[in-house]
Formats: sequence, structure tokens, C-alpha cells
Amino acid sequence: YHGAEFSVVVAKDWYLATILTFVFLYDLKYGYILDRIIFPATAILVILNIMYSWVSIPSMALGILVGAGFFLIQYIVSKGTWIGGGDIRLGVLMGVLLGWQLTILAIFLAYIIGAVSVLILLVFKKVNLKQSTPFGTYLTIATGIALFYGEQIIHWYIQLL
Repeated sequence: YHGAEFSVVVAKDWYLATILTFVFLYDLKYGYILDRIIFPATAILVILNIMYSWVSIPSMALGILVGAGFFLIQYIVSKGTWIGGGDIRLGVLMGVLLGWQLTILAIFLAYIIGAVSVLILLVFKKVNLKQSTPFGTYLTIATGIALFYGEQIIHWYIQLL
């Protein structure tokens, strides 16, 4: 990126870092993801993606389908006990931000990060098996990783095959 577009990319990255950090902290403390944060951020990302072609419209649409659809299915099957509505809406943001391929990676990473974190918390008796942990925290971490390192992770994985 050069010139003005570089400034927009830097501003977008700082904005996203702020949004993801806020969602992480709020979900960690209250177990809830605020629509008034997710909806405007998603709308801004759609506009920026259209203006700058960072993520194509078809990739955004598939990303939304993957991100929201995956969590919606879990929500329906579990009647809301496995995943909350905020995770579905965060899945929409992930799909718009990352496109479908990196959204799949982010979801995969979130489950790995979540499993490792919960195992550590169980070992140190900070949680028990009956407690739930806010999944949005793991999704935000995984989204940040996929955003900044996703292409390298996918390339590394393909090299292993």
C-alpha cells in the first residue's frame, strides 16, 4: 500500500484492534457482545471493503455465511446453551473482515485457543466443568491472528501437506 491508502489501512487496523480489544474485554467481564459495537463496525468494514477491494463481495458473502451460519447451527442445535447470539453476530463481522477462507481459519484457531485456555484454567482450578467461558474472547483473539497472520498460516499449512 502507498500514500493515502496506506493511511486508511493503518487507521482500519487500529480501529479493528480497538474493536476486537473492547469486545474481548467486555465479553470476558460481562459474558455479552454488544450489538452497538458489532453492527457499526461491520457496516464500516463493508463500506471499506467495497471502496478498497480488500475483501471481494462474494468472499464477504461466503464469509458471513460461514461465520454466522456455523454459530447459528450450534445455537439452534443447543437451544442457545453452547453459543450465544453475540457469537453469531461476531461471526458476521469476521466474515466481512476476513472473507470465507480466513474466517474458517479463525474459527478453527478460536476452538484451539479456547480448548487450551480452558484446560489450563481447569488444571489450576480457576474453572470447573460446569462453568462456561465467553467464547467471544477466543473469537476475537483468533480473528486478530487470522487478520494479521492468516495468509502465512495457510501457506505454512499447505507446505506441510
